Formats: sequence, C-alpha cells, structure tokens
Amino acid sequence: MASKFVLGSPSQEFYRELVSDIEKRNINVLSVGFAMVYQFYDAVSQNATTDRLKRSLEWINPHKRFTVVAATPLSIEDDVRRADIVYIHGGNGDTLQSYFNHFTTDQLKDMFDGVVCSGHSAGANFWADCYYSNDNQAICEGMGILPIKTFSHYQSWKFEKLFELAMHKSELPLIPLIDGDYIVI
Repeated sequence: MASKFVLGSPSQEFYRELVSDIEKRNINVLSVGFAMVYQFYDAVSQNATTDRLKRSLEWINPHKRFTVVAATPLSIEDDVRRADIVYIHGGNGDTLQSYFNHFTTDQLKDMFDGVVCSGHSAGANFWADCYYSNDNQAICEGMGILPIKTFSHYQSWKFEKLFELAMHKSELPLIPLIDGDYIVI
C-alpha cells in the first residue's frame, strides 16, 4: 500500500501535505492527465498543466525542488517507479480508468506502493473501490486501490445521490469530497 493518499481539492494545505513526509530535497512528481478529453488535452495543455502543478508545489514548498513530468500511457509503470508523488488530475473517470483497466487491482497496489498518491475529482475517485460520477450521474466502480467510496464535488443538494452511494457496498466508508477540502488516508 502507498505511504499516503491525499484526495480532494488542491489548496495550499493540500500541496503542503503532499510533501510533508518526504525528507529529501529533490522530489519527482508524476502528473497524470489521462482523464482529460483528448481533443482538449494536447501537448500545449499538458505542458501548461505540469507547469502549473510545479509552480504551485514550489510556491508552497520553497525549500524543495520539484521535477514534474507528464505521464505517458505506454510507460506508466516506469513513470510511477521514478515518482515520489503521483498526482492524478480531474476530468472524465471513464477515460482515466481505460488507461489502467489492463492492470489488476493487486498490480496497481504494487505499482503505487511507497508513493504518495493524490488526485482531484476523477483523480480522487480513481483510487476508490466505487464512487459517484457527476459526469455519468451514476455509481461507478473505481480501481479498488482503497477500500472506500468517494463522492467528488459533493454539495448538500446532492444528498439523495450521497444516500444512494452510502447504501451501495454499505460496509465501505464513504468520503464526500467537498470542493475546497481534502482528506489524507
């Protein structure tokens, strides 16, 4: 199992938490943008996303140096092995998971072992056993790396959907992720 999971909305505290247990000064971050729709996530967007992530991390943690690289589908296992932190961006959960469906849950757990794992929106839902998809308006299966249920972008007017998710696999803890908040597991 990974050393730590940080799930929710990026903020100063979120970025600080990502590196709080990493003692070394030079930190490798893997930026996974697979959830973004292809026609909108070209090389320019990918570079802007990784640059924004790097600037945010450096601004909050000026005593550290960050190398942020974009993940590539064909080398994802090697990319993760080189990373201290894996940050999975939001977007479409179905698209994101399609890049990892050829791995078993045990293979994914092994792949991310010892890495600080994080994600926002679809990137947070990715780690869960199941989650509520705002895009699909349905309960969906996650990759099952964590034995939890998530509901990203939860707001009180979505209470009925939260209750529906709570009843699904009721033995699993439910984590509603409100915009602006994050959780450490």
